[in-house]
Amino acid sequence: MAEGQRDGLGMTPQAMRRLAARAVEVLVDRIGGLDSANAWDGEFREVLAEQFGGPPPEGGRPAEEVLEEVVRDVLPYAARLDHPRFFGFVPSSPTWPGIVADFLAAGFNINSCTWLVSSGTSQLELVVVDWLRGWIGYPESAGGLLTSGGSAASVEALVAARDAAGHPSQPTVYMSDQSHSALKRAAWITGVRREHTRIVPSDDDFRMDMAELRRQVAEDRAHGLEPVAICANAGTASTGAIDPLSEMADYCKAEGVWLHVDAAYGGFALVTGAGRDLLAGIDRADSVGLDAHKWFFQPYEAGGLI
Repeated sequence: MAEGQRDGLGMTPQAMRRLAARAVEVLVDRIGGLDSANAWDGEFREVLAEQFGGPPPEGGRPAEEVLEEVVRDVLPYAARLDHPRFFGFVPSSPTWPGIVADFLAAGFNINSCTWLVSSGTSQLELVVVDWLRGWIGYPESAGGLLTSGGSAASVEALVAARDAAGHPSQPTVYMSDQSHSALKRAAWITGVRREHTRIVPSDDDFRMDMAELRRQVAEDRAHGLEPVAICANAGTASTGAIDPLSEMADYCKAEGVWLHVDAAYGGFALVTGAGRDLLAGIDRADSVGLDAHKWFFQPYEAGGLI
């Protein structure tokens, strides 16, 4: 048995503190050295497969040894999303309290499946959901939940839209050519056929072309299809464009179609006066997806659906 091991899986308190202290040292050094590091490092798959391939080992190794190997040979080969010169993707730099919170969440290992086993964290989720609801401008009767990110929020939103429409046999969902690919996958996961997942072109400002949306919906209805959801963007990942939310809300209300707003990127602009002006009409959507690992500087991944 390795030094510091109490049994097959447990560790002595001294060994746990020593391992955790080394992990903290690694993280603090990494954050402190970002300015002098590359924004991205990668390696070819065949190189890494040769280094880490093969059958599982017959026996375990000391945790400290594994930690050092991972820090040296695995973690460096990735984009550094929190690097000051990294602009390739939208997840942002997590704060240190957020990183520590992630550590605590793993250590306490609470399964938030029912109030019986997670009353404290469940109450905290209700509080945060209510904050999000208030920022959007929804009434107190609105609810929601925290999700692993915007992709999960999109799936849950389209499940709600499908249920609200009465589970039609030929559901159709609409999104723009600027929408995140997660919306398309969410439609497929929730039972929308690929050929009934509509991509509406955008205008010169990368906003959904409303005339084309109206044409597609009318044509689909004429062919017996059943529109269940229209997905708007509140800050696209590519350009930050915002669809005409108020106009889309008017149209969806008239047509009896669920309006979902993907606000994963731009939604938290709602906490500012300028952001509320830009996102006017978002409070009229049936659902809104948000990502705290973007503008709210939380570790990837953290999201919500309201």
